[in-house]
Amino acid sequence: MARLDQLGRFSSRGVPVFLALCAGLISACTTAGPPQDAKQTSVPSPRASAASPSSDKPTDPAEVAKAEAIATYVKYWDEMEKSYATGRVEGTDIKKFAAGAALARPEAEVPKIAKAGRAFTGEVGISTSTVTKADLDREVPSVTLSSCIDVTKWIPLDRKSGQPAALPSERLTRFVALTTLEKWPDGWKVLTDEPQTGRPC
Repeated sequence: MARLDQLGRFSSRGVPVFLALCAGLISACTTAGPPQDAKQTSVPSPRASAASPSSDKPTDPAEVAKAEAIATYVKYWDEMEKSYATGRVEGTDIKKFAAGAALARPEAEVPKIAKAGRAFTGEVGISTSTVTKADLDREVPSVTLSSCIDVTKWIPLDRKSGQPAALPSERLTRFVALTTLEKWPDGWKVLTDEPQTGRPC
């Protein structure tokens, strides 16, 4: 999965625009390195590596907060996958992990995909999640993440036939996403999640 304000738009085939946004681009982007502007704290995504031994877990409060924010981003995607697979936001826990635009998008897009006879299967890969900005001392702590999103194994299907839906052969399957999160009383929330179309990873 991957989005854009472009993310709120929907293609005529019933496939989220972000899945086809790389049409016409060269797939050599898949060999590119991590984002160049990642400057602060890099924490391996729980999807990209095994859990670290307890002795390696951060103990500094700021580092703990950053790790929690990244873990929330992964959980957000877990619930996004469920929504796009079932064609329903209801019945998932996405509201525990998302608010604002990050929640409004699937609430608007998932029903359109279901109506178009599509469902998604597989998993979205998340790696090199890096905190590029942190404001943890304000009343509502916030962080900005830069992550590499891989939708290679997240496939749209025709609900009736169960067969994969057609996608552009040159679509971008790995790209950088910039994400903002805030820590609310009930935990971290993803507020925005924007794919960077010119930044493969």
